[in-house]
Amino acid sequence: MDTIRVLIVDDHPVFRYGLRSLLAQDSCIEVVGEAENAAEALSLLERTRPEIVLLDIRMPGANGIHLSQRIRSIHPETKIIILTAFEDEDYLLEALGAGVHGYLLKNNSSEIITSAIRTVHGGQKLLNPDQVNLVLAEMEEQNRKQKRDRYELNDLELKILGHLAEGDTYEDIGKQLFMSEPTIKRMVCTILNKLGANNRTQAVAEAIRAGLI
Repeated sequence: MDTIRVLIVDDHPVFRYGLRSLLAQDSCIEVVGEAENAAEALSLLERTRPEIVLLDIRMPGANGIHLSQRIRSIHPETKIIILTAFEDEDYLLEALGAGVHGYLLKNNSSEIITSAIRTVHGGQKLLNPDQVNLVLAEMEEQNRKQKRDRYELNDLELKILGHLAEGDTYEDIGKQLFMSEPTIKRMVCTILNKLGANNRTQAVAEAIRAGLI
């Protein structure tokens, strides 16, 4: 197997040294350079042409997200693995939006990091195991939002749909939402029209089929 050329980008010298020492133990991985900021990274990228960039998120100047976008635009063949200490969901989603190929935490074992390099080099994407559920939850929420927007249902109407699914009467729903019964009835008629349903049973069935509740 050919060696995998890796560039390390991190503003902490001690971490870079430790990571380089770790990767040196794997004969299939060659560290071709180290950089402590975006400018150094882009310069080394041109000279060393790594296949994998191990990239921190928080660095002086351009952060890892912006640098990822830059690398993807000028060297789309280069694969990027974010290696960070931060479990922040926003960072994760921004990184995925920037087109990175992997997202790992720095506290992972050496075996996981080297395995991740091989996995990403082989053409697959990889997330830190603890982050997978965050991504799936976000995808589910985005999917729900798209469906809600398609039917033009607002949050209150979705809440009423939920009560209908539980079998609550108009009076029950009104008490729980602090609204009058006639108002609830009018809103249910609006919901039926939006869902193309003739009655509340059909409305609930359509909402469940569409994944709205």
